[in-house]
Amino acid sequence: MTCTVGIDLGLTELRVAVLLADRAELAVTMPATIGLVAGVPHTGAALARCRPDQQVDRLLERLAVPDGDHVTGLAWPVLDGQPVSPVELVAWLLRAALVEVEATHGAVEGAVLAVPLELGALERRVLRDAALATGVPAVRLLAAPAAAALATLGDHPSRLAVLQVDDDRVRATIVENADQMIDLLAHAIERFTDDPAAAVGPAVTARWRPPRCRPRGCRTRW
Repeated sequence: MTCTVGIDLGLTELRVAVLLADRAELAVTMPATIGLVAGVPHTGAALARCRPDQQVDRLLERLAVPDGDHVTGLAWPVLDGQPVSPVELVAWLLRAALVEVEATHGAVEGAVLAVPLELGALERRVLRDAALATGVPAVRLLAAPAAAALATLGDHPSRLAVLQVDDDRVRATIVENADQMIDLLAHAIERFTDDPAAAVGPAVTARWRPPRCRPRGCRTRW
């Protein structure tokens, strides 16, 4: 038995859904944090055994931090006194989640990663390489708003506001499903301190202006 999964690495949580014949089923949710003790990766409940200097959280923000001291130009977080590459950190986290999936759904033959729009090419490369390092033979990246629109809208022409709420920011994206294509119309990020609901309105309206026209040749495709 094999399966295909959808992976969403957020700021604080990693979520993995199994793609079944007629639906997607959430299979794993765990903190987006990795620990390292004596060379052994720790995730989930095992993080309780790690000291603060033995773990790194919010992995999504550490994919491509500039650092001129390394050949790659990326900062390597130090865990338990050992520098570790961002690719390896994310791969450890993904592998832990996929082990749980495979225990109930069989081997993972493909993965689709939902990627925030603001990530650059280097961050996307780190995510892809990390997923491939887990042994998954086929990996594809898909913009997170497009993934949400495909799951929600189906084949019906419509327009949708996709909201992604993390612990300190709201991402708002206006997408349209028309002519068998998902179009990006607007995207904004609004930070908040206490109440995420207060940031939803500004995030949605910050950059959204009804377009005067949308020529067929000027669409953003994912």
